[in-house]
Amino acid sequence: MKRVICSILVLCLLISSMQVSAASANSAPIVQKYSTSSSSNSLASLMAVQENKELFICVTGKKINNTYTFYIEKEHNEKMGKVIEWWAKATGDFKITDDKLYKFNNGKWEPVNIQNGFELVKNDTTIEVRLDIKLLGLTESQGIKIGFYDEKNGLIPSAGKEMMVVDKAAPAISEPNIKIDGEYSSQEWNNLKIADGQDKIKELYAYKDTQKLYIMVLGESLDGANNNIYLNTDNNTSTGYKNWGQYGENGAGADYLLESDETGSWKLYKYIGPDWNWTEVNSLIEAVVKGKDGQQCLELSMGINAIQSPKKNMYISMGLNNDTGFAPAIWADIPYAKVIDLNSYAIKIDGKTNDWAGVDTKVAADNTTLELLAAQDRRKLYTMVKGSSMNTQNEYVLDVKSGGFKYGVYSGVDYVVKDGYVYPLKGDNLLDNSKRSAVYMNYQDDAVEMQLKLSQIKNPAVGRIHIAYMGKNILKLPEDGGKLKVTSKWKTTSEKNTFYPMEDYTPNGNPYKGWLPWASHDSVKEPLAQEVKMAYFDIKWSEFEPIEGKYDFAAVEKKYNFEYWRKKGIKLNLRFVMDDPSDDPNHMDIPKWLYDKLVEENYNGGNGGKWYDSPAIGAGFAPDYNSPILLAAHKKVIKELAKSYDDPAIISFIQIGSLGHWGEFHNWPEDISGKFPSISTSDKYVQHYLDSFKNIKIGMRKPYPIAKKNNLGLFNDVFGMADSTAQFLDWTVNGWNEIGEYVDKASGYSSPEEARKASAMPDFWKSNFSGGEFANGNVRLYIDDTTIMDTLRQVRESHTSWMGPCSPADLLKSDPDAYAYQRNIDALTNVMGYNFVLESLTHTGKAKAGNNLDIKMKWNNKGVAPFYYKWPLELSLADSKGKIVAKTTTSADITKWLPGVTVTNQSINIPKNLKQGKYTLCVAIIDPSTGKPGIKLGIEGVRLDGRYALNNITVDRK
Repeated sequence: MKRVICSILVLCLLISSMQVSAASANSAPIVQKYSTSSSSNSLASLMAVQENKELFICVTGKKINNTYTFYIEKEHNEKMGKVIEWWAKATGDFKITDDKLYKFNNGKWEPVNIQNGFELVKNDTTIEVRLDIKLLGLTESQGIKIGFYDEKNGLIPSAGKEMMVVDKAAPAISEPNIKIDGEYSSQEWNNLKIADGQDKIKELYAYKDTQKLYIMVLGESLDGANNNIYLNTDNNTSTGYKNWGQYGENGAGADYLLESDETGSWKLYKYIGPDWNWTEVNSLIEAVVKGKDGQQCLELSMGINAIQSPKKNMYISMGLNNDTGFAPAIWADIPYAKVIDLNSYAIKIDGKTNDWAGVDTKVAADNTTLELLAAQDRRKLYTMVKGSSMNTQNEYVLDVKSGGFKYGVYSGVDYVVKDGYVYPLKGDNLLDNSKRSAVYMNYQDDAVEMQLKLSQIKNPAVGRIHIAYMGKNILKLPEDGGKLKVTSKWKTTSEKNTFYPMEDYTPNGNPYKGWLPWASHDSVKEPLAQEVKMAYFDIKWSEFEPIEGKYDFAAVEKKYNFEYWRKKGIKLNLRFVMDDPSDDPNHMDIPKWLYDKLVEENYNGGNGGKWYDSPAIGAGFAPDYNSPILLAAHKKVIKELAKSYDDPAIISFIQIGSLGHWGEFHNWPEDISGKFPSISTSDKYVQHYLDSFKNIKIGMRKPYPIAKKNNLGLFNDVFGMADSTAQFLDWTVNGWNEIGEYVDKASGYSSPEEARKASAMPDFWKSNFSGGEFANGNVRLYIDDTTIMDTLRQVRESHTSWMGPCSPADLLKSDPDAYAYQRNIDALTNVMGYNFVLESLTHTGKAKAGNNLDIKMKWNNKGVAPFYYKWPLELSLADSKGKIVAKTTTSADITKWLPGVTVTNQSINIPKNLKQGKYTLCVAIIDPSTGKPGIKLGIEGVRLDGRYALNNITVDRK
């Protein structure tokens, strides 16, 4: 380990993603000095494998200390095991330390009598362990998890990650003799089952030797075309195709694909990416399907030599055409199933690692240096922690005066920064929640920045601040448990006649950004845990116009709690839906009178549309979108909606729905639900919105040429899934890659390539919203400590302003985990949408009644998107009693305030009859629907009326 304490490091501040300069001052130096402390480790890797009824473990490094601990999780049970806070979702049932085995029992670690079942060898570079699983209380091998800690800052896996999964041992059986004949034989496949299936797949079996991979499946529809078997052959879930998140980020990654065709033959494909991009690979594949007693059996074999550099461990999953069957079960956080391989590793516990070369269950150590940098100027303390795989779990202890209290391993602590707030201590390990205040946090993968105002810690003198850092509940800087003395002070200067407002870092709920709950949710009976400024409602045509020409606004507004949201000042996102799949195969979302007309019309012999019932999406009726009757009726109903709802005081944004399941512009799977309409037809539906809604910003699910031409917004309904969001972003840059099959002559495009190019709109977010909702109906998947950093990345890259209805608005106050994710939700709130900070304003200190006072303002939008409605910026004057005595609506256009700094020159008119004296200059952004301040700014000085008090001016009548 290397450590540097209280040294001075000179850095060139070229990190574009981090705001490391002294923002409170006018001139930010190009080069700054920091007080620093750093730490690095010399670990290399952690490996483990189970064979027969033994567990083998090996850790390697350049120099391994005598102080170490292996943690073993037999089963994740926080009531029985020791919660290990530095790894995600981890508990320790057993540990190996001091060359001995311990069991966690009744809240304490107890030694285990190891006798003949335990062997350990160690040297400077290696620790090897052999452990009989009976010492872990197991009679049969099962999957377990392992982690290693060197008692300093060295961990494998890295802090914040999940512990390493060690698959159960292969069954102790003789090598099977498998014949590919489509006939299930328990003698052939006994003990080779790897997963239960879902829907039409009942069971999945797989085995491989050095020559071939053998697969057997029991179920239905196994002889159809476009059935897929996904192969993870490199034992790396971060590479390959991700099955649309069905198996989670830690359990997918198909490098190869076996797919059936119309003839019943199977072909092998290698993943090229992105999206569904594969190339065929020559391979000798033998496959037979036979049926018996209402069940089919698929047996398949293929040569291993067709796969490039396969690992010993291979993992597979299977999906039937149109998602009618899966194995393993999906959406259950279950990874691909491991193919059984009976070949032994033949590991010896001798302190040598040659016999570990073939072990795939391996995690490499992260040897990135962890570094704490700290400095102050006359107003703020600045810190940055540089490392890798950083996250939101960061604590800082501050010693700023004599005395103080104990906090964890530290003494003399006065303040603690935790979860985005600074807390004074009021006793040993006691945070004073009543006196907490927000600090600035900027979370990046390679660095975390924290800033606070010195006034928040009682303005300590230069050289009096001592700081220590704790990351991910285990990492420490300085590494020895001491504190770093902050001796570096930045010298900053101020411009003449310039006032610098104090920044307020409190996460703000603001209009047209944040989280959207279901508008139909009864928030009185079940209060939401999060503050919201918008809500979402999807009007079904059947409920809005149950009788032709009779629009039931009253029923709709009652169902979606309009009165409640109006009183709260909360605006609504509207999506109009004609097809909302459900469990009821007899339900429709268009009115019965319209359905009857469509059936009678029988346009192109299509019976008005298609009834569908599929385990992949549910059941319902997809109308024939090409029908002239449907088009005419749709134009009328959208026009009626706009008569009442084309009002930004009520409606925040329009999410164009109408077409496809859930109004998401797709009819997948089309062979079940009917063909989605061509561009020329879908454009007609979009045009109905454009013709009717003139005041509300409108967006679409996918970038179409019509969206680009009309500067529409876009929303991503599978947010959180890295691959899906990457695909969404690729659509915006390169155009929608699947638009080609919907190009028709009437669209005006001569080729799919032309249409795709015309749909690219990379800068759409600069003029209209980027929104969406989290995927899979479970927001918790994307806001915990293991996923939040990627979610933040997606927000930044997508320039997202809002998300819902699947969002943190799903969390209710009554939920046990209602506030478990608050730190991460606050981080998202601070990044999403706009966040206006007035950094400085320059003007003379005196003004003459009857004249204008010119004011130069520097605004910093610290969010990722602009504000999309033209709300006016107001300047005003308040007298000594706080009464507004003068105000001017400026010419500033806040919709042009993109992320970053905007300088605007404005003026306030000083009335001729204004009395001589001192006045306070105030600023506000006005909500036109109320005439009152409507946006919370990121500065201190907010008044009761919502305006922000700035500095004083003197009005002279001479």
